[in-house]
Amino acid sequence: MKEKYILATDLDGTLVGNTSAVQELFQYFNKRHTKLKLVYITGRHITSALQLIRKEKLPTPNILICDLGSSIYLQSGTDEFIEDKEWKKKMNTNWSPSSVIRVVKKLGLQLQSGISHTKRISLHVTCEQEIKDLFHALIQRNIAHNGIYSSGKGLDILPENSGKGEALTFVSQVHIPV
Repeated sequence: MKEKYILATDLDGTLVGNTSAVQELFQYFNKRHTKLKLVYITGRHITSALQLIRKEKLPTPNILICDLGSSIYLQSGTDEFIEDKEWKKKMNTNWSPSSVIRVVKKLGLQLQSGISHTKRISLHVTCEQEIKDLFHALIQRNIAHNGIYSSGKGLDILPENSGKGEALTFVSQVHIPV
């Protein structure tokens, strides 16, 4: 009987970067005829995540958690993925990206260019006060949100109840029940 495992891992800075170690990891599971459910978790958008997977020649995952956990995609074919409708509905409840963008612009903050601002709002911040002012303004306007600050300069505003951990919990309960 095959043992069942879930391997959930980030891409950038975790799985990507050491090709031989990645090959060795997946050979380990293949040699033992292990049934492996593979989940990649990333801050990237779906298109960028798939480009990276192809470029690095990574195994195709069963599930992709993208946009810092605000979107989940299920493998529907060899290289085809469809967005999980239940998670999308949950993320869209009380989520108003246009309202967040209005507040961001009113405060004079800078949106990151080249990124879709539907599943998350990504912006550059230069100091802690900008973050405090933004969160205060969002709360004052009753705009539901979740915030993630990273790299000392990037701030992402996401739907409430989103995040990589929350998305993985959802996936484990709905798509990979034990």
